[in-house]
Amino acid sequence: MRKLYALWLTVVVFLVPQLASAYCSTYTVILSQTTLFGDGSVSVLITGWDTYDVCDAGGGGADGGPDGGGSGGGTGSVTSPIPPYITLVNIDTTDPYQPIVTADVATNDPDDPVNRISLDVNGTTVDSSYSSGTPFARYQLHLPAIIYFPDGTTSLTAKACSAALVCAQVSANMYRTTPSPNKASVDMFATWLEMDEAGTGPLEGPIPVSMSAYFGHGLRQMYTTTLFGGPEVGENSHYLIRDSLVTVSGVLPLPDWKGAVRASGTIGWWNSWDLFTSANPVDCTFPVRCSSKSGGVSGAFGYAPSVSDQISSVLMDGQPVLVTNTSLSISFP
Repeated sequence: MRKLYALWLTVVVFLVPQLASAYCSTYTVILSQTTLFGDGSVSVLITGWDTYDVCDAGGGGADGGPDGGGSGGGTGSVTSPIPPYITLVNIDTTDPYQPIVTADVATNDPDDPVNRISLDVNGTTVDSSYSSGTPFARYQLHLPAIIYFPDGTTSLTAKACSAALVCAQVSANMYRTTPSPNKASVDMFATWLEMDEAGTGPLEGPIPVSMSAYFGHGLRQMYTTTLFGGPEVGENSHYLIRDSLVTVSGVLPLPDWKGAVRASGTIGWWNSWDLFTSANPVDCTFPVRCSSKSGGVSGAFGYAPSVSDQISSVLMDGQPVLVTNTSLSISFP
């Protein structure tokens, strides 16, 4: 067994000069344990190290005397600033008209703490907040209403900056798409009475004649989807219900009708709307005739909404018409 004669700790400092106008140097401090045994052998164990920068904050002025002293002298050492830390917690779209971006911010440099947190949309600041003064805090920043964002990719960036403008940031993207409308269709069977002229005798004068026909009933529903490249809560902006278009078609003269649409599974006050005369979505060539009506609201949002139309007040030459399949539904899973 070797005899242990001595045990001591050593600190080794490596100085690495920087080629910069600030005259900075990088120091690496290495901690080691050295053991000297009786047989003359030595064991060295590195226990850790640390690296930091020291910069010359002063500068020599013009020659001011025989000893070369400068009039603007003075030196001091400063360490490099430590950036803050920011992480995206979530994007809350529970209310798509007042979405909120939540971020956690930590001040890593006690000598240069965070003093401003901001939210940028495609490089433009839309909301900001001053620091709470605590080393770690959670902040809520407001986005404009989702309905105001166009289709395509939008960059959302949360920033935390110190008084010395040392910043950290975290980003996520918003993706909006308006695809082709969802469609649904069904055949309606209509029955009504028409007055027909009769001959002479007991049946002289007009008499009611039962009439029937099939008509097409179609619903086209426009919508926009919104997705985020980051954690989202609420998710009520997932679908935005836009204009609805209802078409009645047939080979006979078409009845007069009214229509309305109602959305369910959405938030807000605007979840139903009436339909008004509109252009047909497709060309109707003889002998097929079409009658279309459309309508919508500024925006009915939902995570998985459904839309149902209702055809009502159907008249043929002023006579009421009994109709089947007057309602259609479209769901957005």
